Amino acid sequence: MTYRLPTKKNRKIGYKKLENTGLSKLYDSVYKKSEQKHFTSFLAKGKPSAEHLKIIELFSWKGKKVIDVGCGTGLFAHLVAKKGAEVTGIDFSEQAIKLAQRNHSHRKLHFKKMNVNELKGKFDVIVSIGTLEHVDKPL
Repeated sequence: MTYRLPTKKNRKIGYKKLENTGLSKLYDSVYKKSEQKHFTSFLAKGKPSAEHLKIIELFSWKGKKVIDVGCGTGLFAHLVAKKGAEVTGIDFSEQAIKLAQRNHSHRKLHFKKMNVNELKGKFDVIVSIGTLEHVDKPL
């Protein structure tokens, strides 16, 4: 995969270097604008994708301690909690976490705005679906 760094020339056509420190603000803006168009509400409350359902069926989640890194609007984390896992969903977008908290309630489900580098604790399962392509320095 090739990534383009911004130059004066390609900046004019929309290329932008993303830094982890600025991504939370960018995604807050994306979620907020999308919510106004009801897109993120659909993502949060919509039907799970076929991929999500396949992952859910991989093994028994009951009793597992799970972290969903880059949980977005929280749909997958909610599905896992309903299967009996204690789930923490984290995202660096405050808007995404607000949507997740508003749309998904379960006694075994918790959402936090945080960067993965701040994470402490032990988990049986780490889930990160569709996240790596959204950060410039994933490790």
